[in-house]
Amino acid sequence: MKNLFKSFEYKIRFNNRGFTLIELLIVIGIIAVLLAMAVVAISPGEQFAKANNVRRTHDLKQILSAIQQNMIDNKGPFLCADIPVCNPDGSGKIMGSDTGAGQYDICSCLVPNYLPQMPVDPQGGIWGGDCSNYNTQYEICSGSLKLRAPKTQMISGIQSEIINVTLPGTFTVQAPTWDFTILVNPNLGSVIQGNSISATVNTNLVSGTSQYINFSASGLPTNATVSFSPTNCKPTCSSTMTINTVSTTPAGNYQITITGTGGGKTKTVTYNLTVTTSITEYPVWQSCEAGSLSGPSNYDYSMGYKFTPTVNGQVTKLCGFFQGTKWVRLYDSAPTPTVRRSIQVPGNAPASWVCASILPFNITTGSVYYVVAEIAGSGGYVRGTFMSPINLPMTCNTVTINASVYQSPSGTFNASHTEGTFSMYGMVDIIFTY
Repeated sequence: MKNLFKSFEYKIRFNNRGFTLIELLIVIGIIAVLLAMAVVAISPGEQFAKANNVRRTHDLKQILSAIQQNMIDNKGPFLCADIPVCNPDGSGKIMGSDTGAGQYDICSCLVPNYLPQMPVDPQGGIWGGDCSNYNTQYEICSGSLKLRAPKTQMISGIQSEIINVTLPGTFTVQAPTWDFTILVNPNLGSVIQGNSISATVNTNLVSGTSQYINFSASGLPTNATVSFSPTNCKPTCSSTMTINTVSTTPAGNYQITITGTGGGKTKTVTYNLTVTTSITEYPVWQSCEAGSLSGPSNYDYSMGYKFTPTVNGQVTKLCGFFQGTKWVRLYDSAPTPTVRRSIQVPGNAPASWVCASILPFNITTGSVYYVVAEIAGSGGYVRGTFMSPINLPMTCNTVTINASVYQSPSGTFNASHTEGTFSMYGMVDIIFTY
């Protein structure tokens, strides 16, 4: 029994002893070897390089497949611009939009019919959202069609040459026929004798290599002239057409034929122009003022009203009812300022309506506009109160005043403005001619 206890005591002591120095060194050595093997096997840089090269191969095969589909649809030839011949070292031209830098623009031949977008190299390739701005960093050349990835990352023992794909056999290219479309927006307009009107002429490239087209117009009324800015451009592009009339231009309806000519192609579109005589000129808010007047106020606001014409016409003057000198501005629906005019009530004279002429500004039936005075902390007036409202909207002759508008501080007016219907803030107006 005594020996049994001794044996048990020995085992406990043996099992509880620590590692020897030699045992620790052996374990550390084994771990170091394993770590070194793992670093070699998992090298992050090498793994990224391998992944990039896999993507390059996939991209080139995608482009090649799209080219083949284009050839199938066109029964043999690749419908695109001529592809350059391969250089002696096997290199070609970069596929990209910058033809001025020697790139080959293949995008419109493949996107969107055969590819949603051009594949680009993972290192330095650019896709800007459409065919006007891209750089694949991949090369193309012909003989037999060859696509090449010059940015291939060389990996010892795994990748030793530049990635490329080829299309065996005879490869032919057929340049697509150059064509374009032409539209005008808006396609109709009305102008008062002695004034001008503008529209945008839009052209779109349909196929082929874009050529310069020149713009012209015919069918103008007597004593009217037309200009285009720019006078020519390469589709897809646009030009602003401006028709100028004089006081003797006959009133009536005219069909203006707009022509775009270039590269052996001619396209036309019709613009319907109405020339009217000046029938009426009147102040809008002043012709139907309502509500009790209060002021002067010390509001640091931009204040005025929102309006919609029920006929085409022109704003010929801006008006204000206040003390001192204030800026009055006309805004479009954005609202973006289009015209501004400084209006002054001399000295310390009582507030009164004062109007100042502006270059006539065309406004269109159904469109929204704003006229606003910058009160700047003094001299402003208001008509109407909550207890005795003016009840907007109201139509004054041929213009509907939709709401009174205001925004702080003075000089600020944008889509965050506030609108009201029971008071007229700021007391500004337009002189409207139609």
